[in-house]
Amino acid sequence: LQAALSRRIVDHLGLSRRAGQAVAGFAKAREWLSSGRAALVVQAADGSVEERQRFLGGWPGPVVAPLDGDRLGAVFGRDRAVHVAVAKGRLAETLRHEAGRLAGLAEGALGKRPGNGLKAAQGGARRRGTEQPSGVAGRNDVQGAGG
Repeated sequence: LQAALSRRIVDHLGLSRRAGQAVAGFAKAREWLSSGRAALVVQAADGSVEERQRFLGGWPGPVVAPLDGDRLGAVFGRDRAVHVAVAKGRLAETLRHEAGRLAGLAEGALGKRPGNGLKAAQGGARRRGTEQPSGVAGRNDVQGAGG
């Protein structure tokens, strides 16, 4: 299941890239963050925590880290990628959802008790449809399913 979810994430990232809705690399992705074009940041799970935090620089949006740098880079025709910005839209929402599913599955596989698998969404009361999977990081909190 983890391999299948990872493939789905790779496929959706590839669609995002081909549609012009995703960019990789520190400079390009950071530009999308500062201009407000990005709705989601995908970071390499094996990237340096300090570097990932430096990249975010106070960006308040969601961050996921479902893949390692080699796999993330392969989507963009690179040897390795650590930072990817995804534009607002359905593909960003789908990527966020799939990354959360993968993180929840990984928590269960590691023997961690994920609880109900959900935590309250950012900046709002808990209502139906506003929860996010526990593996999806919000604000500047960087988490991931590992590599």
